[in-house]
Amino acid sequence: MTSSRDRWKFDPNAMQLGFFSFSKLLMYRDLAIEAWPDEALANHALTRGLLYEGFEREEPLFASSDKLDDVLPPEKLFHVVDADASQAKVIEEVRSGRNLVVQGPPGTGKSQTITNIIAAAAKEGKRVLFLAEKMAALSVVHDRLVKVGLRDVCLELHSRSENKKAVLSELARTLSQASVVPEVPAAPTAVKESRDRLNNLAGAIHRPIGATGETAYSVLGRQSQFIGKGIAPPSLEVESLSSMSRQQEIDLLATIEEYGAFLVEEGRATIHPFEGTGNLHLQPVDLARLKATLTEAQAAVTSLAASLRLPVDTLALHVTAALDIVAPLADVLGRLEGLPLGAANIAQKVLDAPDIPRLRQALRAGMAWREALDQASEVFVETAFSISSSHLRAPLAAGIRSFFARWGGRYRGASRELAGLLRGSLPKTAAERVERIDQWITLVSLRSEWEGDRENCGRILGDAWRGEKSDFGRLVAIVEWCERLSKAPISVRSDKSVALAARADSLAAMRLTLQEAAQTARSALQAIVKLLDLNLASFGDLGLEHTDLATVAARFGAMAATGRYTSWTQLARRRDALASAGLSRLEERMRSGELDGAAAAIELRYSRAERLWKFALEQDPDLRGIGLERRHDLVDTFATLERQQLRDNVTTILAGHLAQVPQGAMGEMKVLRGEIGKRRGLRSGVGGRRG
Repeated sequence: MTSSRDRWKFDPNAMQLGFFSFSKLLMYRDLAIEAWPDEALANHALTRGLLYEGFEREEPLFASSDKLDDVLPPEKLFHVVDADASQAKVIEEVRSGRNLVVQGPPGTGKSQTITNIIAAAAKEGKRVLFLAEKMAALSVVHDRLVKVGLRDVCLELHSRSENKKAVLSELARTLSQASVVPEVPAAPTAVKESRDRLNNLAGAIHRPIGATGETAYSVLGRQSQFIGKGIAPPSLEVESLSSMSRQQEIDLLATIEEYGAFLVEEGRATIHPFEGTGNLHLQPVDLARLKATLTEAQAAVTSLAASLRLPVDTLALHVTAALDIVAPLADVLGRLEGLPLGAANIAQKVLDAPDIPRLRQALRAGMAWREALDQASEVFVETAFSISSSHLRAPLAAGIRSFFARWGGRYRGASRELAGLLRGSLPKTAAERVERIDQWITLVSLRSEWEGDRENCGRILGDAWRGEKSDFGRLVAIVEWCERLSKAPISVRSDKSVALAARADSLAAMRLTLQEAAQTARSALQAIVKLLDLNLASFGDLGLEHTDLATVAARFGAMAATGRYTSWTQLARRRDALASAGLSRLEERMRSGELDGAAAAIELRYSRAERLWKFALEQDPDLRGIGLERRHDLVDTFATLERQQLRDNVTTILAGHLAQVPQGAMGEMKVLRGEIGKRRGLRSGVGGRRG
């Protein structure tokens, strides 16, 4: 046997001495197969299960989701000492007839559980044989049963102090106790009602609030924690807080912490150069061309600013050199073009006039009169323009309507008078003669039109106004130029605008330079906006169009020089995450410096706890009345009732046990009572001899 084992050997001349205990020899012999008739031990189901076949798996008596108070009402529990949930399950497993092994270190309540198992079995009229390897284990359970009042259900059969006399004494005491069976207590209704009320309160306070992962207990505890620390109540109002899950909160808290750290690193005092950049996924090639694109944009914007500065300074405009001024200024420069030569003095006077349209109307009437006069001079003699001939129209017009009227004296007299006014022969038909008179009347009307505003024209135009000898065509051209300039989108000084308009070459060059610079700058800006998906509102409240070009150029220069695109993406992603969660206001407070990362995290947790608590109150009527309950009194009442139930269980068990104790004196009871009587007589005789 030793040859197959490493480092083993057999010494035939050796022996070993030692001290060996034979205290368990009897136990060993009791377990010998041959000591049991008909192999009763070997064929017992427990023996075969332990040593041979094993046991079939049984489903647990209680599911993990079971609430013990629902499946084990007070009227079904006959505990006589305290038992927690795990101990109650073991007791019920045993009561149901199952075989099990219970393990646990000292102090976990094993003997306490055995005490309740024995009491429950006694209540059901069962006989229990309790065995233990050590006497101490037997004593602990026996002492517990005796202490609670169940001595009458116990019989100690094996101990150092037990003998036949003691056993008979115990039997005699139990038989005497059976003569007076205690009254069975009423059903434990009060303890059930008290328990249910406490469970309802506990259920309400621990009931999940939707799918948020929180309970009223957790959010109320969080509020109490913050209030206890003197933290100011939160001001965050976000609807999504009432549906936010715990994991979402954890994720947002991590985002807030990271965002706060980035803000500290980047600095809150200045705007990030890449503020407003929406493209957070620039690829390596895009990043490689970004600096050159930004530099080109900076140069183009700087050039545009210089192109703006010359006309702005020339016209003494008080405007910001921004993109929004480019189109209006180009419009002004376009309106300045076309000033007639030598018209500067007249134009300035007109520009300073209060009512240019009135002046234009009078001069246009004068120009129309001049054209009509030139045409009429070919038809009428000079003296025709100095006399009134309007009275001739009526008799001549009558000749158009009636043949006989042409033979009348009035028609014939009007015709002779008209003939004296014409350079040529008198027209033959009445209609032609009326046409000549109408031509004369129109001329007179046009003259009266401008003559009615003669004083206004003279006051504005000065020496340029010479009445009927004025150069109406030139004056109209000057006035229309002035009127067009007066409608420009930018108000300009008359002296500056006329002075620039008089320098036609400089004006044209200035306008061309501005147009080219504006086109180049806008093209460069569009490239930047497209590449970065740039939000133009990031340039301030007025946006890119209204921001000073020097500021825009400086911004692009900073973007090109710092290379902080990556840091911006980190900031922006967290900012977007907060905005998506409805926490834009919280993010703004962090960015402004009102809250740091830690304070913002508390604000979120505090606000969510408050919102969920109010939401729970709205959804659960039990919670609304929880503040009115005297919960400590309820707990004390339940504890008192539960203690009483333990005592009532003892009484119920005793009553059931004593009620079934035999009271007769026949058969086996006759023998038992005889033995008890002998022991009593012997004890009495001994006492007499001593006396």
